[in-house]
Amino acid sequence: MTTGTKRNGVFISYRRDSSGYLARAIFQDLHTNKIDVFLDIESINQGQFDQIIMGQIAARPYFLLILAPGTLDRCLEPEDWVLKEIKEAVRLERKVILIYTPNFRFSDIDNYFEVDLGQRIKGFNGIDVPHNYFDAAMAKLRNRFLIPIDLPSIEIDELDAAKVSAKIAQAVAQPAVTEVELSALDFFERAYLLDKNGELDHAIEIYSRAIQINPQYAEAFHNRGVAYDQRGYAERAIADFTEAIVIHPQFAEAYLNRGTARLEVNDLDGALSDYNEAITINPRLAEAYSNRAGVRYKMGNFEEAMLDCMESIRLNPSFPEVYRNRAKVQFAVGDIPGAIADWSEAIRLDPHHAETYFNRGMAYAQSNRVEDAESDWNEVIRLNPLDAITFRNRAIARRMRQNLTGAIADFSEAIKLDSQDSSTFNDRGSVLYQLGDLKGALVDFSKAIELEPQSAAGYYNRGNIHRETGSIDAAINDWMKRYVSKPASLPVNGARRNGSPGVRNTSGTATPSTKDTNPAPL
Repeated sequence: MTTGTKRNGVFISYRRDSSGYLARAIFQDLHTNKIDVFLDIESINQGQFDQIIMGQIAARPYFLLILAPGTLDRCLEPEDWVLKEIKEAVRLERKVILIYTPNFRFSDIDNYFEVDLGQRIKGFNGIDVPHNYFDAAMAKLRNRFLIPIDLPSIEIDELDAAKVSAKIAQAVAQPAVTEVELSALDFFERAYLLDKNGELDHAIEIYSRAIQINPQYAEAFHNRGVAYDQRGYAERAIADFTEAIVIHPQFAEAYLNRGTARLEVNDLDGALSDYNEAITINPRLAEAYSNRAGVRYKMGNFEEAMLDCMESIRLNPSFPEVYRNRAKVQFAVGDIPGAIADWSEAIRLDPHHAETYFNRGMAYAQSNRVEDAESDWNEVIRLNPLDAITFRNRAIARRMRQNLTGAIADFSEAIKLDSQDSSTFNDRGSVLYQLGDLKGALVDFSKAIELEPQSAAGYYNRGNIHRETGSIDAAINDWMKRYVSKPASLPVNGARRNGSPGVRNTSGTATPSTKDTNPAPL
């Protein structure tokens, strides 16, 4: 620990994908003006260099925190590196100065920090840095804020000093940031806010303006790719992610999100390769492990998928998607209680995700906890009242609990939402049969056969109606057609979502429906 010397050394903390150009521009200005400044241009810290980075906070009295749209979004993750840098600066009582762009929203401080830390941050001095007044803002920063002060600092040993010097030299060697690039940054930030607000088409338009101004803007290609992916344009997204990778080969998030887009077009091998590369570049990227687990699950590599889920949870125990993925794996290997526990944790972390309630409901049904299953499907319908499959599954649960009137109402709602599902007509016909409405049951079984001419259950069930109404020849005719197609039993209680079986089918098995992770824009 050294004291007695007044210095104005600076550590710059920033989020590369939201303010990389601005951070470099600030570094270049301060370095040109002979101020000792440290910037890690890679913004990915691994292994022993982690502590060296932290040591640079202790070695300099000033800590500049660059705040732009997206800077704080990942600060809810306990292992987030920007969060760690901020906490270390506060712990060491560095002189923190907030460098914020005109598009930054100070409400983000309340949204992404614990109350005490957020209050501390809002109490620090700050300076607005608009791109078109950058030089004036830098002069203000140097002359009014970065006054040499005597603040206790920690010296580093010679070996670490050599590594730090190499980092600084790497930052110095970067091309000078131009006014054009700062102008593109303004469009990028505006697009990000539109993106975050769900205005995807407008965001894509403004990201494109940023790219037009700066064709080497990897982050703009990346975020436009995410917006394309959210709009359902996977191929366009893949092209943008690929361009981002060409410009910046160490862009871990671009590999991560290209992997997800490739998964959407059923390129499992390509997705796995991209997730592997993302993890190689940034072993702390929890989403990459979770997404790779999803691919390995689809490939049937359950043991490796489970290991990936565990690593993702270790890195970020507050990430709901990884619990959903681990639940899928546990369900697949027959650990139903484990699957229920993980889906429950995912619901605790994200109580508005309808698919999680749907899948936990299926796990409850598999465990004969029909009342709990019905409760979960009630929640799915509340969140998404246009989900035909959930109405059908709840109808099955209600039938199992002898609420036949409720079952009829749900089957009818499912048919209103999806009138082409033969199984729903078959199941409603079975309940009408139980209620003694043979005419209504006959109509439903006939509709099921019309929609699926190979419906063995439809022929068998309609044959039973013909027998009870005395039409023996018609009954025999239907039963013969049943054997021509395939054997089945009454009733057929299946439910499908995304091509996966629902609560139970004729074989008595069940498989949860799933959705793969789509990371939010960075």
